[in-house]
Amino acid sequence: MLSLRSANRWISATLFTVAITALAGALVTLGERHHARIDLTASGSHKLGDRAQAVVDQLTAPIEIVAALQATPDRARVNDRVGDVLDAFDSDSDLVSVTRVDLGKPESGEAVADLITRLTERERVAIDAGRLEVVRGVSSVRSIAGELLAVILNTDRNRAALLRAFATELGRFAGEAEALLDVPSTAALNPRAAAEPLLVPLRTLAERLDQESAALNAQGNAALAGTLADIAGSARATRDRLLLIPTTDVSRLAAELASGEAVIVLGDVDRSVSLAPIDTAQLAPNERALRALGVTGLPEITARAEELLTSGVAAVSRNDAPIVVITHAEVSASGQRLGTLIALSQRLRGRGVDLFVWHVPSSPEPPSFAAVDPDGTRPVVFMAFSPDSSESLRGETASGAVRAQTLADALAVRLDAGDGVLLSVGPSYLETIGGRDPLAELADRYGVEVASGTTVLGDVVDASGRQIVTATRATAEGDHPVALAVGGLPVALDWAVPLGARSRTGVRADVVLGADPGDRAWAETRWLGIWRTPEQARAALPSLPEFDEETGDARGPFGLAAASEIDLPTGGASRLVVVGASAWASDRWWAPSQQVAGRLVRTNPGNIELIEASIEWLAGRDELVGQSAAAAPISRVGPITPERFGLLRWILLAAVPGGVLGLWLVFRLLAG
Repeated sequence: MLSLRSANRWISATLFTVAITALAGALVTLGERHHARIDLTASGSHKLGDRAQAVVDQLTAPIEIVAALQATPDRARVNDRVGDVLDAFDSDSDLVSVTRVDLGKPESGEAVADLITRLTERERVAIDAGRLEVVRGVSSVRSIAGELLAVILNTDRNRAALLRAFATELGRFAGEAEALLDVPSTAALNPRAAAEPLLVPLRTLAERLDQESAALNAQGNAALAGTLADIAGSARATRDRLLLIPTTDVSRLAAELASGEAVIVLGDVDRSVSLAPIDTAQLAPNERALRALGVTGLPEITARAEELLTSGVAAVSRNDAPIVVITHAEVSASGQRLGTLIALSQRLRGRGVDLFVWHVPSSPEPPSFAAVDPDGTRPVVFMAFSPDSSESLRGETASGAVRAQTLADALAVRLDAGDGVLLSVGPSYLETIGGRDPLAELADRYGVEVASGTTVLGDVVDASGRQIVTATRATAEGDHPVALAVGGLPVALDWAVPLGARSRTGVRADVVLGADPGDRAWAETRWLGIWRTPEQARAALPSLPEFDEETGDARGPFGLAAASEIDLPTGGASRLVVVGASAWASDRWWAPSQQVAGRLVRTNPGNIELIEASIEWLAGRDELVGQSAAAAPISRVGPITPERFGLLRWILLAAVPGGVLGLWLVFRLLAG
């Protein structure tokens, strides 16, 4: 028989074990409910980037990310990284849930079926309403067929044969629609598919009846013409109602799965955009595709996955993706001098941005956005580039100075309307002959003083002699949101133009980008000769520009980009970002990569971050201004500072042994 002391020890040990088990269970439960995740890496490589975090933070309703992917050997590391990003989204917010289906497992069929069933119930109201609308449409079509047969008695033989054929066809298509409603997958998932057989016949009928009505009117038979016009109106009204039946999210998911894999983001079913499909070829490419894309390291895979998923989350949680208009006044409407913008277009479209091109000399008004923004509620940002003002008249083409004025006038109208403008201003010939560049005058209204009569040049001496360098490396300045988004990332500007910012009443202007090259570069006033000389021919010039304070040349530091906001008389505000550079946004300035520390990184990552941050700020989406995941630092594990090293040493020497000792003391106290 146990002594009382031994019994107390057993009871204490049992209670201690139960308490520890309960504590562990409570921590697990809290972790599952509140998605707590702590990232202890120096570079923050296991948490969402700034932009993704901002998108998640502004969520007001639950969203779900559904990822159904194949687990193949040639995608093992990709799937692992995609899984890490999904975990980051899942753990970061209680409003984000992630459903994963491994299509390579035997139980995946049951998992997909359960997913389809759940999503069908999610859209039950819309599915039932769509089914009812199809039933009404079929009834209306049969009624229209009956009206056509009734008209036959009051018309000639040829027209009677035509109307009889239409009535017969309508009856046949109505039967097809009814039959589709009896197909379980159609009725349960997508009533819109049952309406499809009726859409073309109804449109064709309405168009033909309009022609017949016009002919009857010309013949003086107004009564019959009116009857046919009424039937045409009924056909159009029926078709319009059927067109309003939405394609359900669950049917789109089923279609994606039927083609192989699917990754989608689901939002509130009552929003105009409730589903955003993610391109699985971009999200989870195999090893061969990764090599073709130039992606070699795991951080790049993670960044790509985060950007794609962030865009999907933003698409279903917001209805204000900006429209960007590439705006220019070049000699050619194609804007060849601007350089290639293919990679930029792809990157912006990946974030839900719709792109248009506006050649101002060809059209005084911007293109119509009705196809992508029928309600006219999305913000519009004009990304404008100054023309070469030194270009002389070429036949029917206006001079560079005239085209610059045309562009400035057009942008002034857009700014007064409250649209955002991202303006690139290169060096201006007009300023060197005592004139004023019209785009610089426009910037001055916004408190941005552009010294467009100068450009920043540098020089280097190598084995071939002294050479002029036109590119300038810049970094962010100040605490403006755009500057914070660029952070410490390098930005490359070609033919940079110094500028400053001056706030005044109703105008808030800040320099967001600058450079201090010291004695290596200066603001040159006599730049036109080298500007007009191709780079490969500059070595043959009799003399190259040199710093000369007497001619107005100046040393840095230089402001090179500024953001400004002014109050409009009609209320609200207008925003402008000015970048002092002739070239900096084309693909050649930001898309190329280089191998650094075993991974590919952008040569000038700050360029694309400046573009994207400016667009978000100009669109009024301040909360989304932030660095993308692709701008993550090269070093994934930062150096250990002396302070951190000391802390880790004390943890190892004192905290761990002390914790064990503390637990032992607690146990001894409980054990008596």
